[in-house]
Amino acid sequence: MMKDIEQTVLALCQEILNLESVSLQDDFFDIGGDSLSAIKLLSRTDALYGEDALTADALFEDGRLGAVAEFITQNQTATA
Repeated sequence: MMKDIEQTVLALCQEILNLESVSLQDDFFDIGGDSLSAIKLLSRTDALYGEDALTADALFEDGRLGAVAEFITQNQTATA
């Protein structure tokens, strides 16, 4: 499950930020993310994984894509 979520987070960030490639070590904001793109990411993760699968607080606290995927995974496990 974690691998699937990681791949989805990477794909979403590539699409939203219009980048060729990203890695789990990349920080969303360091690779071009801003408040508008953060809202897009939050909206897309809500649609895929349920409301508040990723919170704005979590994204701003640790924007590394690996941490984002881990947060979503933990939320999925907690609500399952």
